[in-house]
Amino acid sequence: MNLKPWMKYALAALFVIGGIGAWFTRDLRQIHGNLDRLRDLVSKSSDEQAIGGLIRAKEISGCFAVPMTVELGAPWPTFSDRDELAAAVHHARGMAKEIKVNIRNKTLKIAADRTTATMDLAAEAEVTMGRQSERDIREFRLQWVKQNGKWLIAKVEGRNTIRRPPGLGDSGY
Repeated sequence: MNLKPWMKYALAALFVIGGIGAWFTRDLRQIHGNLDRLRDLVSKSSDEQAIGGLIRAKEISGCFAVPMTVELGAPWPTFSDRDELAAAVHHARGMAKEIKVNIRNKTLKIAADRTTATMDLAAEAEVTMGRQSERDIREFRLQWVKQNGKWLIAKVEGRNTIRRPPGLGDSGY
């Protein structure tokens, strides 16, 4: 293939621009990928085995930095230890037959130094326990930190409850 000189320069420029774009968006892609992975780990199918739930709970806690703080809002306590978080996640997931999680309205701002980021989002969880299904929609702010080249969640802060699950009454809200 015989390219004209100007075509070679145009092709080289496209590769350089593409490479620069990929370099500048890698943090963004990694954070969004980690959030998608967390969503998938929290979700649960009705045929999940107990050992699979235990593995998922440990993997979920691995998405968090050390130190970390997780404030989900009522009825959940505040967590500051990854092992405590894993135990609570395992217990909560074990009580549910099925969990479906959707993430909506994500906004992400990465700090100029590219070591911290803030994400606001709305999370919708539909939880089936026995024959009853409940839906909970909450807004959260996630603080991300880059540790050893990997983006991890340092803080989760419950912001608003858009729709509280039935049966919780008005306590804690």
